[in-house]
Amino acid sequence: MKKSLFAATFLLASLGVWACDDDDSSSGSTAIAPQTFDALCESSGGTFANGRCVCAGVTCDSGDLCNADTKACPIHVDPDQFKTACTESGGTPDGSVCTCDGKRCAAWQLCVSNKCPEPAKPDFSQLCSYSGGVMSGSLCRCDGEDCEDGMLCNTQNGKCPNRPVSPGESGCTNDANGVGQLRTCTADGCTTQSCELDDGTKVSCRGNACGTCLNYVSSCENGADGNGIVYMCRDGQKKPLYTCSDGVSCLNIDCADTGCIGVEWCGECHDGDFVCKNGNVPENTTLSTYDATVTVPAGTIIGMRSKCVDGMWKQLALDDRENCYYGYLNSRQGTEDFAKYPQITVNGNPIVSVWNYDARGHVSTNYSLAACAENGVDCGECAYSFSYCSDQKWYTCNNGRVLELACQNTDQHGNVGCATANSCYAYSTESYCKGDSCQNCKAICNW
Repeated sequence: MKKSLFAATFLLASLGVWACDDDDSSSGSTAIAPQTFDALCESSGGTFANGRCVCAGVTCDSGDLCNADTKACPIHVDPDQFKTACTESGGTPDGSVCTCDGKRCAAWQLCVSNKCPEPAKPDFSQLCSYSGGVMSGSLCRCDGEDCEDGMLCNTQNGKCPNRPVSPGESGCTNDANGVGQLRTCTADGCTTQSCELDDGTKVSCRGNACGTCLNYVSSCENGADGNGIVYMCRDGQKKPLYTCSDGVSCLNIDCADTGCIGVEWCGECHDGDFVCKNGNVPENTTLSTYDATVTVPAGTIIGMRSKCVDGMWKQLALDDRENCYYGYLNSRQGTEDFAKYPQITVNGNPIVSVWNYDARGHVSTNYSLAACAENGVDCGECAYSFSYCSDQKWYTCNNGRVLELACQNTDQHGNVGCATANSCYAYSTESYCKGDSCQNCKAICNW
């Protein structure tokens, strides 16, 4: 479901707490924890039907839940519109992320006064409502009883949580900021210490002990298969909310407070995956080869790969070893490196197919750049404009693979075989040039 980009600028600011779980009776605050998608859908204000969440009468996209404030399906943004809007807001677009004043914002957020917008903060009334209570002044009322200040309903019984630890007791209670205060009492007296990890990160109580995270802080971690899993901290421990759809990985977002609840954590791709698209070198580019430097002219058609890093597509540098580049290899015939070059054998001679040759079969250019393979992922086995002719056999690059053609026709003098520019005589190229398989027709067919 598509809506305007400008409506989307309010999405992250309007997202609230749409799924929370319960702290146990000894903890200072509680909230709801639906674990299945149908429960999550209903918790977000929708109804579950045919595997999808229906919000305000509209069936959302697979994996989407209702917007916590509008109860409608989440807003989806047109990537091209987003790029334009990001630029107009003073930022630099990079996929689904806008960089404002040097900082990468959350997915689909635009700059506000040239900076990333502040994340939405959940308020106490929202937390009270999601825990099953209603507000009574500044307090949360659970099952007809006003709870103590800052306390939410225990969702296991709908009542106020047990009283905090008394001055003479050992135990753990969360303060107004959700940070656990661990009280230890011995015969010599009692001491109270804030719960925190070794790196100083403040955490909430887990029962009568310190937990491992701060309640209501969300996060995303890639599982063993690289698929992102979004968590929220409840009762001092991380609990999974949902898995990123389509196998995508987590975005690299640094957020360690409750304001991250409305952040989009899932990226656009699976970490480590590649895509490859043929494109033009945008400007003259100098590359360092094994034993020299070479300048690739602007406009040269090459295969360009992008790699998924932290859930986002990152275009590789032209001379990156994971790109379609072989210039880092020793190009001298007979070396171990030379055997790694994509090549074909013609009349017993190795012909490197990521180089170009003149009419006499000598190397004319050696950029060592290949086109993409037909699968749109891997690098092909030849340069886009590769052409080589020998006797009555002609070789060219088609969809990243070497295509072999026979020179069958003769010229007006009865000659059969190669002519100039490493192609067959013009008569034998006529049908090829009129077909749809010619990719470097300007050189071969004199277009």
